[in-house]
Amino acid sequence: MYKEEVPEIEEELKRAKVKAIIEELDCFEPRRIIKIKYSGPRVKDIIKRAPRIIREAMRITGTKVYLDSYFVDTTDPNKITFHILQYGERDFDDKTKMKCYLNLKSGVLKPDGSGSVTLEFFPVLVTKWDRSNWFRRTPIFEYLLKIWTYIFYDEQRRKYLKLCREYAEDMIKRAKEVLKLVQSVKYPST
Repeated sequence: MYKEEVPEIEEELKRAKVKAIIEELDCFEPRRIIKIKYSGPRVKDIIKRAPRIIREAMRITGTKVYLDSYFVDTTDPNKITFHILQYGERDFDDKTKMKCYLNLKSGVLKPDGSGSVTLEFFPVLVTKWDRSNWFRRTPIFEYLLKIWTYIFYDEQRRKYLKLCREYAEDMIKRAKEVLKLVQSVKYPST
C-alpha cells in the first residue's frame, strides 16, 4: 500500500512546483522551419539588417528583438564563418505571444561582403497559463482551464495563429527583398 501512495504524493509535489502551464504551437505546422539557402554578394547586408527585418515584419519596437546566440570564427580573414540566432517577441494578449526566430547559420563571409548563408525561420505561438496561487495548482483548476480554453479561447488562438503566420511570411518576404531573390516559397495552408 505504501508503494502505491508514493507516486500520487510525488505527482502532487510536481504539480505544486509548476508555476505556469506553457503551450507552444508552430505557426508553419506541419512544416516547422522554412529555409532559404543563399550564395551571393549580399550576405553582409542580411547580417546587418536581420534585427530590422524582425522588427518591421512583426511590427514591434527594438526592445522586443533579442540575440539568442552568436558565434563568429575569424581565424581565416578571407573566410569568416558565423552562426547567429535572433528572435522577436510580440504580445497578443496577457496569455499569448508570438516568438519568431531567424537563424543565420553555416555562413561564410568574405571581406567584400559576399558569401553563403542559410536562413531559417521558425515562428511559434506561446500561451502561458499562470499557476501562482494554490487554487491554480489544483486538479479542478486544470479541468476548468481545459473547458474554458475549448469553449472560449481556442477561436482567439486560431486568429493569433493566422496572424503569426502572416507576420512570419512578411519576414521571409523582407529577407528575400534584402537578398534580391524573386523565387516564391509555398506556405502551408490553414
